Amino acid sequence: MMVVAIAFAALAVGYLVLQSQGFLGQGGAEGVPRVSAPEFKQLLEKTPDAILLDVRTPEEYREGHLAKSILIPVDRVASSAPGVLTKKDVPLLVYCRSGNRSQSAVRTLKKLGYTNVTELSTGIIGWSRAGYSVVRD
Repeated sequence: MMVVAIAFAALAVGYLVLQSQGFLGQGGAEGVPRVSAPEFKQLLEKTPDAILLDVRTPEEYREGHLAKSILIPVDRVASSAPGVLTKKDVPLLVYCRSGNRSQSAVRTLKKLGYTNVTELSTGIIGWSRAGYSVVRD
C-alpha cells in the first residue's frame, strides 16, 4: 500500500512539474483548447493565418511578447475585439502572463461569437521556460 502511495505521489509531482514548465496543456473555458507551450508553438508554425493575441497590459507587452502578436488588454477585449478582429472564424491564439487573464479573454471572445480560439495554458512564463523566444520593445 505504501509503495502505491509513493508511486502516485511521484506521478502527481511529475505531472505538476511538466505542467508548470509548459509541456502539458489542460482543458479550457467554454470548450476552448488550452495547450502547452510546445503545442502552441506548433500551432503558430502550422497556422500562418492565425492571429496571435496578447491580453496583458501595455507595460507587460513592451517588456516582452511573442513575435507578430497584437495587444488587446483583457479589460478591453469586449470593446476592442470586434473592431480589430473582424473575422470571427479566423484562428485566434491567445496568451497572457501565466494563463489566468487569457481564460477570461477567451470566455469573452466566445460570447462575442469567435469560433476558432486556442489558449496558451501557461502564458508567456511557460513559453519562456520552454526555451522559446520573446520580442522586447
